[in-house]
Amino acid sequence: MVLTLYEHPEGWGLPSMSAASIYAEAYLRLAGVQFSRVNCTTPSQSPTGQLPAAEQDAAICDASDGRGEFGAARATIAFFKKHVHELDDHLSVAQKAEMLAFSSLVESKLEVATEYTCWCDPTGFAELKKAAYSGKLPFPLSYFIPLSQQREVKQKYAHTTAEKVYQGAVFKEPFRPDQACLIGLRLSIKATFLCRFTAILRLDALLAAHLLFYRSSPAVAPILKDKVTSLSPLCRYTDHLTSTFFSSTASVPPQKSAKQAAEETASWSDAAKAAEETASWPDAAKGEKAQTKTEPTAQEKEMLRYGRMWLFGAGTAIAAYVLLCGNYVQSTCELVDSFETASVAGAYAGS
Repeated sequence: MVLTLYEHPEGWGLPSMSAASIYAEAYLRLAGVQFSRVNCTTPSQSPTGQLPAAEQDAAICDASDGRGEFGAARATIAFFKKHVHELDDHLSVAQKAEMLAFSSLVESKLEVATEYTCWCDPTGFAELKKAAYSGKLPFPLSYFIPLSQQREVKQKYAHTTAEKVYQGAVFKEPFRPDQACLIGLRLSIKATFLCRFTAILRLDALLAAHLLFYRSSPAVAPILKDKVTSLSPLCRYTDHLTSTFFSSTASVPPQKSAKQAAEETASWSDAAKAAEETASWPDAAKGEKAQTKTEPTAQEKEMLRYGRMWLFGAGTAIAAYVLLCGNYVQSTCELVDSFETASVAGAYAGS
C-alpha cells in the first residue's frame, strides 16, 4: 500500500514552505511511516483541492471544514490515524484529555500567529508570495491566486489585531512581560507536559511544525522568531526532532559570518538595497507597542476651542482688512481718474 502526501514545496531549508504541510509530514516521520510526497504549487493540484492532503490506494482523506491549511492538516492527520498509525494510542484516557487540552492551546495561539504573519502582515505575505508563487506560476495566476488566499485569511481574522495575535502567542496577557510566556515556559521547561512522556506524541508533530517554521522562515514576524531562537531549551528540543526524524532539508540554515554578510551587502545593487529598506515589519510584529492617540483632557479641549476661536477672529480681521483696503484703493483710483479727466477738460476749455 503506497501512502502519498500532497503538500507545498520545500523552501527556506524547510520540508515545506507551509507550517501546515510540515505538521502533516512531521506526523508521518515521527510515526516511522514510509510515504511518497508530491509537491503542489496550488491546492487544486491535490485530490481534495486542499493542501496538505493524502491518499492511500483508493482511499483519499476527507476535505476539511473550510478552516484553511491547518484545517486541511487536521483532516489529513485524522486520515493517518484511521488508515496508517495512531501516535497517541499508548496514552491513558486522562493523558489523552491532557494532551488534547494542550494541543488546543497551541492551536488557538500559535496557529493563529502563523497564519497571520504569513497572510495578513504585508512583509510576511511578500516573502511568502515571492518564494511560493513567483516564477512558479504564469502571470496573472502568480498574482491572483495568493491574493485570493490572502483575502480569505484576512476575513477570518478581521475581528482581531496584530498586537493581540502576536502577544497572545508570546505572552498570556497583551504587553505584560511579567506573565508566563506561552512559547517559552509552556513548551521548553522540563516539568511541562511534553517531558512527562518519553514516547513521541501527535503534539510533537504540531510543535515541530510551528517551531521549525519560526526559526527558518523569513515570512515570520521578528517577535516570534526572536522568542524561539532566544530560548536554549526550546532550541535543543527542536534540534532533537530535526536531527532524529528529518533529513537535511529540514535543518536550520547556517548563520553567515559578519564578513560574509558585509561582502554580500557590498555587492547588492541600489534597487535591492532600496527594496530591503522598504520591507519593514510593523511595530506589533517586532514586539513594540504601537503609538495610540490619547484622549485630550478637559483643559486641553478648552484651550483648543479658544485657539480655534482666535484663529477664526484673526482670519476674519485679515479678510476685512483686505476687503476694505481694496475698496479704499478702488475709490482712490476713481478719484484720481476723475481729477485727471477734469484737468484735461479744463485745459481744452482754456485753449
